[in-house]
Amino acid sequence: MSIEQKLRQEYGMQAQRLVSPSSLDTRVLERFRQETAGSRKAVRPVSRILFRNALVAVVVFVLLSGFAYAGGKLLFIDKSGSWRIEHRTGGNDFALQHITAEQIRSSLKQVKSELAAGETAVVYFAELEKEANPLYREMPLLVVSNMAPITDWEVWSSMWKAGEGLSLAPSQRLGDGFQFQEGKEGYAYGGVMSTEGVAQLGPLRQEAKETGRSVVWHQLPTSDVPVEAYTATYRNAEGERIFVTMQAAAAEEITEKVTVPDSIRYEEVPLHGLKAHYQKNDSFLFSETGQFANLLWIQPATSGTIKIDVGSDSPNVTKERLVRAAEGLFR
Repeated sequence: MSIEQKLRQEYGMQAQRLVSPSSLDTRVLERFRQETAGSRKAVRPVSRILFRNALVAVVVFVLLSGFAYAGGKLLFIDKSGSWRIEHRTGGNDFALQHITAEQIRSSLKQVKSELAAGETAVVYFAELEKEANPLYREMPLLVVSNMAPITDWEVWSSMWKAGEGLSLAPSQRLGDGFQFQEGKEGYAYGGVMSTEGVAQLGPLRQEAKETGRSVVWHQLPTSDVPVEAYTATYRNAEGERIFVTMQAAAAEEITEKVTVPDSIRYEEVPLHGLKAHYQKNDSFLFSETGQFANLLWIQPATSGTIKIDVGSDSPNVTKERLVRAAEGLFR
């Protein structure tokens, strides 16, 4: 099976998503095969522990063009303005056998601790190349960022409004006692796998072989992302969290493709006359609870269209509570 055929099956999240501006050409694929030099660092190898039961949905942004993705069952397609979002199931064969979700999170946390504020890195996991799922074998990379949190609401709201195309002003308080805690550039979990990140697969694989380490990483240019994202974290008295992520589409069309396990729960939800999409994943790779639920929709704005994602990794934050948070977001 060719690499193109394997990649059509997609790489699974919060996941994990694929964004590709339509102007990119097929030369991007060549960058995937290149072995470019660069400084890389390593973290201590993780042990091999059998882990058969975790179904994983990994959100990874990869800039690859010209692919007709053939996923499993179609959950939904939504298009408004410059945004086009497609979510499909990709089977439940995301079980990890050679590395655990806890080990992956620990390694990502260690890499993050070595990054300066504002820096991003791509992390290679050699154990993922031993997994049965061909998607892990062909793309054993994850992204981690260390974006400085902003706790001052006035500073954050000013920064949010200054974000390209983010003309909507969110509320400082949501329903159910959730109040703004902090904001940052980027996402609640995961990150953007840029062309530069994809190009590091060959060099990182070689470094892992030469050093005997199973986890190595490479720092990425912070500006090498297709769509800027801004995430605010809200917390209530019980310590539960809600994340609000907003992204404004550029002038050209942005296509986002996501593959999730068959076990994901999906429901279309009406929201202020718009069509919102609720998903609940009980086997989420990145959160300590192993859970992530989110409500996403495309919001018209004076500057164009904005994709909004309201999610939580707290088990007791139900669909109804996410809907209330979304309804109070722009009060």
